[in-house]
Order: sequence, then C-alpha cells, then structure tokens
Amino acid sequence: MDAALAALIGAGVGAVVPSATSLIASIQARRDAREARLFDHRREGYAAFLSQARQIGDAATEWWDAEGYAPPEYVLDRLVNARAEVSLYGTPEADRLAGEVIKAMVTYTLKNGSAETHRSADLAIGAFVARARVDLGVTSK
Repeated sequence: MDAALAALIGAGVGAVVPSATSLIASIQARRDAREARLFDHRREGYAAFLSQARQIGDAATEWWDAEGYAPPEYVLDRLVNARAEVSLYGTPEADRLAGEVIKAMVTYTLKNGSAETHRSADLAIGAFVARARVDLGVTSK
C-alpha cells in the first residue's frame, strides 16, 4: 500500500509541477511585457517633453531677438500638453522637475527673455534631463 500511495503522490506532483511552472512563467511574461510598455511610454513622454521645451526655448529666443517683446502665451501650450505624459508615466520627481521647467520657461518666454532667465530655463531643463536619465537607466552620455 505504501508503494502505491507513493506512486500516486508522485504522479500527482508530476502532473501539477509543470502546470504550476507554466502558470508562473506566464505571469512573469505578462509582468515583463507591462514593464516594457511602461518603460516605452515613459521614454516617449520624457523625449516629447524635452523636445518641446527645447523647441519653445529656441523659438522664444528668436522671438525676443527679432521682436523685442514676449511671444503669445499659446506658444507654451505644447509644453504643458507634453507634461501630461510625464505626469502619467513618469516618476513623481520627473513630474516635479517638468513643472519647474514650465515655470522657468514661462518666466523666460513670457516675462523678460533675459540671459539670466534663459540660463534658469536651461538649468531646469538640465535637471529634468538628469532625472530622466536616472529613470530610464541611461548611464552614458
């Protein structure tokens, strides 16, 4: 009887272990795919925000140099809209720094366009880039 019971238990374990292993692998694969999607969204959101910040900064510089006064407020709309993805997919620190970039860009773009406010905007963008590099695991320049 003991040998029959041991054989029955062995057969039961032999049937359950592959199913459990397959289930665990499936759960891990779904988790890995979710993390990959999150990483892609985060990377794209950070890149879009940074691109908008740089484009608006360049355009504001040209505007101030050519016109001598602030460009219209709507020039910042794309930057504010790009922050939405940073807020949604980014880390809280990246979102906070994106807010600092927007504040600095408002000051530079809409208030005075001075070299000092331009430098402040560049520093805010640099801080955002540094945080994005950490969040994305980028180790080289």
